Amino acid sequence: MKSRKQQIRRVEEAFKAAYRKKAEIPLGPAWENHVMRAVRGLSVPSPKKYFDFEGFGHLVWRFTAATCFFALVLMVYAIISEQGTASEVTRLFFEDPLGVDMVHSLGII
Repeated sequence: MKSRKQQIRRVEEAFKAAYRKKAEIPLGPAWENHVMRAVRGLSVPSPKKYFDFEGFGHLVWRFTAATCFFALVLMVYAIISEQGTASEVTRLFFEDPLGVDMVHSLGII
């Protein structure tokens, strides 16, 4: 077992010595600019999905307040305005849904 550990230790020492003796390669600013230009040129294309609903999340939150305000305005208008044909049809539908379907199929309303 000691011989195996000694072999590993020798290999590790050889790697350490080689690492310490590495020569510094002088690199100029032109080389650095070239490398950075090449890195910037590499672009990873993002996968495009059709109907990507996650991309619309920020739009939903932007229009939430406007939608709530619009619903409130419509509710106030429906309460204040006099009841017309639409409310009559709704009342008839809830009282007799089959009768309303029959009237719609005949084309009366």
